[in-house]
Amino acid sequence: LPFREWWRNVDVRRATLAKVVLEVFFGFMVIFVPIYLHSTLGFSWAELGIIFTVALLPFVFFELPIGELADHFFGEKEIMSLGFFITGMSLLAMPFLGKSFVIWMLLLFLSRVGASFIEITTESYFFKKISVADTGLLSIFRLARPASIIMATISGTLLLSLFSMEKLFFLLAIIVLLGLRESLYLKDSR
Repeated sequence: LPFREWWRNVDVRRATLAKVVLEVFFGFMVIFVPIYLHSTLGFSWAELGIIFTVALLPFVFFELPIGELADHFFGEKEIMSLGFFITGMSLLAMPFLGKSFVIWMLLLFLSRVGASFIEITTESYFFKKISVADTGLLSIFRLARPASIIMATISGTLLLSLFSMEKLFFLLAIIVLLGLRESLYLKDSR
C-alpha cells in the first residue's frame, strides 16, 4: 500500500508534508490576500496587478540558482529551512501593515522568495529520495497541491467567520513555521 510505504519513509513523508505546507500557503495567499488588499485596505486592482507581478518574480529568478546551490553547496534541508523562516517572518509582519503600496509589494516579494526556496528544494529533495518504481509515493506527493488548496480554501473560509483577516496571517505563519520543523528534521541529502 502506497500510504503505508509513504508513512514508513520518514524523509519522503517530511518532504511531502513540507510541500503540503507550501501549497496551503499558496492557496491562502492566492485566494484571500487579494480580497483583503482590495476590500479591506482599498488597493485598486491595477495596483494589485503590479504588486503581484513583482511578488511572483522570485519564482522566475531564484529557483534555478537556488537548486544549483542546494545541489552543490548547501543541501536542500538548509535552503528549505531558510525558505520557511523567510516566509513565516514575512507573514508575521503582514497584520501590522496599513495601506502602503511599496511595503506590501516588498513584503509579498520577500514571502515569495522564501516560497521559491521551499518549492525547488522540496521537489529536489523528494526526487532524490525515490526511485523510478515509487509511483505510489510520487502520486501522494503530487496530490499535495490539490489537497492543500482545498484545505486552505475551506479552512480559510471557515476561520474568516471566526477571526479577522489579520489573525489569519498569524495562523498561516504558525502553519508555515510547522513546515520549518519538518525541514529541520530531514536527513541531509548531501
